[in-house]
Amino acid sequence: MKYFIYLFLSLLLGLDLYASTLDKKQVINIGVLSFRPISENQKIWLPLREELHKYAPQFDFNITSYPQNQLVKKIAQGKFDFAVVHPGAYVELETEYGVSNIASLVRQTKDGKYHLKNYGGVIAVLSSNKDIHSLKDVIGKTIATTHKEGFAVMLVQRELFHNAGVDITKECNILYTGQPMDKVVESLREHKADVGFFRTGYIEELIARGKIKPGELRIIHKIVNDNYPYAHSTPLYPEWAVLATSKPKAKTVKAVTAALYQIHSGTSLAYHEFSMPLSYKSTRELMQKYHVFPFEQTRMSIKEVIQTYFYEIIGLLLFLAFGGVVMAVIYRYQMLHIEKQSEQIKLILSNASDGIHVHDPDGNLLMFSDSFANMLGYTREELSKLSLYDWDHYFDHNEIKTMIKKVMDAPRIFETKHTRKDGTIFDVEIFSKGIVIDDQNYIYASARDISERKNNEIRLLQHKIIFDNIAEGVYAVDRFNMCTFINDVALDLLGLKEEDILGKNPHNVFHSKYSDGNVYENEKCPVQTAVISGIPKNIEEEFVRKDGSLLPVFITVAPIIKDDVFIGSVVTFADISKQKADQKKLMMEREKFGYLAHHDSLTNLPNRLSLIEHLESQCSRQNRFAFMFFDMDGFKEINDSYGHQFGDKLLIEIAGVLKKVFPPEAFIVRTGGDEFVVVIECQNDDDIINIYMNDLIDILNHSFKIDAIEVYITASVGIAIYPDDAKTTKELMQNADAAMYNAKKMGKNTFSFYNVSLTQNALHKTTVATNLKKALFNRDLMLFFQPQIDPYSQKIIGVEALLRWFLEDEAVSPAIFIPIAEEMGLILEIGEFVLKESFTAAKELSDKKLLSGRLSVNVSVRQLVHPNFLSSLEEILKETRCDPSSIELEITESSILENPSGMVVLLNKLKKIGFHISIDDFGTGYSSMAYLKNLPIDKLKIDQSFIRDIKKEPKNQTIVKTMIALAKGLDMKVLAEGVETQEELEFLKDNGIDSIQGYYYHKPMPLGDFEKALQ
Repeated sequence: MKYFIYLFLSLLLGLDLYASTLDKKQVINIGVLSFRPISENQKIWLPLREELHKYAPQFDFNITSYPQNQLVKKIAQGKFDFAVVHPGAYVELETEYGVSNIASLVRQTKDGKYHLKNYGGVIAVLSSNKDIHSLKDVIGKTIATTHKEGFAVMLVQRELFHNAGVDITKECNILYTGQPMDKVVESLREHKADVGFFRTGYIEELIARGKIKPGELRIIHKIVNDNYPYAHSTPLYPEWAVLATSKPKAKTVKAVTAALYQIHSGTSLAYHEFSMPLSYKSTRELMQKYHVFPFEQTRMSIKEVIQTYFYEIIGLLLFLAFGGVVMAVIYRYQMLHIEKQSEQIKLILSNASDGIHVHDPDGNLLMFSDSFANMLGYTREELSKLSLYDWDHYFDHNEIKTMIKKVMDAPRIFETKHTRKDGTIFDVEIFSKGIVIDDQNYIYASARDISERKNNEIRLLQHKIIFDNIAEGVYAVDRFNMCTFINDVALDLLGLKEEDILGKNPHNVFHSKYSDGNVYENEKCPVQTAVISGIPKNIEEEFVRKDGSLLPVFITVAPIIKDDVFIGSVVTFADISKQKADQKKLMMEREKFGYLAHHDSLTNLPNRLSLIEHLESQCSRQNRFAFMFFDMDGFKEINDSYGHQFGDKLLIEIAGVLKKVFPPEAFIVRTGGDEFVVVIECQNDDDIINIYMNDLIDILNHSFKIDAIEVYITASVGIAIYPDDAKTTKELMQNADAAMYNAKKMGKNTFSFYNVSLTQNALHKTTVATNLKKALFNRDLMLFFQPQIDPYSQKIIGVEALLRWFLEDEAVSPAIFIPIAEEMGLILEIGEFVLKESFTAAKELSDKKLLSGRLSVNVSVRQLVHPNFLSSLEEILKETRCDPSSIELEITESSILENPSGMVVLLNKLKKIGFHISIDDFGTGYSSMAYLKNLPIDKLKIDQSFIRDIKKEPKNQTIVKTMIALAKGLDMKVLAEGVETQEELEFLKDNGIDSIQGYYYHKPMPLGDFEKALQ
């Protein structure tokens, strides 16, 4: 039969194809309802365009995905010819817009065994949930579903529960997660919900995609159907519909319908083929039953209303009769209440502090407070005979009338002047608004005497005039260093406007940078310290004008004391630019004629000042030259070993070598310590520099003999070319310095030419270090906690504290900032912070009896070798009152190698205090077995590099087995880090691992979340 239908439709299609060849191709717009991200849905449905074109080539098909509300809107606007929608949406569109069903969707399972024309709903709980086994068990629980009126994720389940005698909308809590259905699973996992509603097949899809584990969910009221591949809880309903709107012609609908019936695609998430239209009667009836749009309201005839609600109507009539009696009683009560309110209003008016009065639009008084009469100097009897025009002479009659009209439209606050009975005039502030009493318009007004405030404003203005006419800049701050006043002289000197500074911290506005552009921290600023402490002080500093230029100033800070209480400070400052310029000029003149000021007294080479002058001269002539910065490798060790006199003689020898290697025209400088600079012109030949440097390295590879002692010393040299690598003297020196450090990294005894990445790396390190210092000060660093799990009992038996830094809401990797912190000397401060926070957290967890195991915390090698480490540790224990037995200190293999014998002594002292000791990242260093057996180690932590993909790495399997056996043999516990997969876990369990740490169980989390995990 189906064959004959296809044959008939193909014949019709062929006739239409012949006719359509005479015209241009018609564009057919098809809308597809999407619950997925639009781009993902488009990938699924776009192949339909090619399928349709194959059987209806006279058309161009345009397929577009939309969410339901947008798709309905587009159909209402006539944008689509056809649409593919779920049954509920089809019923809505059929009811609202008269669309017609031309086909129904047929899905196919991936194995090709089933062709699905129906779908239904699934009710599921976590398999670990032991409380819910039947529909009745859901009463009082929380249900998670994607949306309120979802057909397969709400209505069909609601009908099932209704038939079981449960109204889930009243007897359960509903959590709407929104699409996709993955969010329902997350709600179950996070225990925000007990039960989840799903569409048939979705749980199987999540398992196939690896989103959930097989067996993680358990289906309630499970129905198994031999003819249906998916488990379901509810009866099945017809699949999605293909509808035709009123837009296309009948001929077009017929052609597209025929094309749909011929489609037979491969396995797809969306469709396999299209069948004759199914009946959606059951869908409609279910939507009507639960008043789902567009069936929110039902209409009944009067007769039906009376028949349905007969007893309710009789009750309503009796209620109205009784209500009449009650209303009479209430009316009497209200009259008594109004009389009482009237007395209360009189009492309020008699005790009001402001002058309250009510008058009509003509200014005649209706009521007023005693305070208003007293304010004007009248008795109540006298004032009652007057009008607004008798005491307000500041505005003329027309202005008053205009003001009254404005007040009737909107409340207003304004200032005016009133005249008392004795003729004196005083300032008042009026708040007024229009009110209605007995359908009449009135003005309510509250007058406040502001004479004293006005006098104060006049005095302030007089003071400001005085301050604005003195020669110095003046500003005042409160005790929090927020600016409350600044005179015009100060504004002119700084190039500011009042709004730039008032209410702000002056330091942040014009004093937050050094002259070299670096940040000037608040705590280092002497002006900031003086104004906050209230200590009088004279200071010489530099302010930064708004245009960025520097203003040298002489500052006097004086505290403001009122009633023996410090309330702020006054800061005066004078421009000392001229004095500074004169001093600088005088200094330059003195240095210009002083040989010693321009030369190094030890080597007689030019010094840094000479270098700067020489560079400025060279730069001004635009000559191309090389700037070579020398740092002597190992000079400090030689100096410390043989003494400063020996070191001085060595420096003289090195100066002689430089003079010997480089030509006479080279400018050779000793800038200080063991640092030298050579400046040499190189107009078009950089190879000459390589020749000089190779000659120098050859000479330095031979020993120096000083006082009958032979020593070897080499140099690391950074080279920057002007103007190729820098445009200014400062840049040239910085870039050569960066190149020198690169030569150090290359192994020393070599030279390195500058490239941009060196400065960028240095700048990056400086930026990170600066921000890290701020983070320490502002306490922006925080600890996250990663649980350690007993893989056999699945219980949390410990936790590691991990440092995290969030900069502008983005996490900075410890792999980035920890090495920089060590290099820049911040690791000790950070380490102390981590120890304090960790000990505090351990104490808190212990007090709450949440954690029975230990909290482990990393200790850097810099901390371990610091002479004050033990005393600092004991001080932190005392401060936090933490039990050391609840702490496990983690050290690295590399820290042991720093000083093995000394480390044995230190670790024994730590054990004596009560700490547990573990070796972190075990296997990544080169531990000595001799020392390992002597160290008081409690635990070895196997580095995650050995764990990752261990089932695919036979060598790693052997290493890990050996480590576990080694730990067991030495009576140590062993923990595996970075476990992320079931395979890794099973391998470790099979080989006797003691504990697990990794993403398989938990990611690092804030302390609050860790406490919840423990609970």
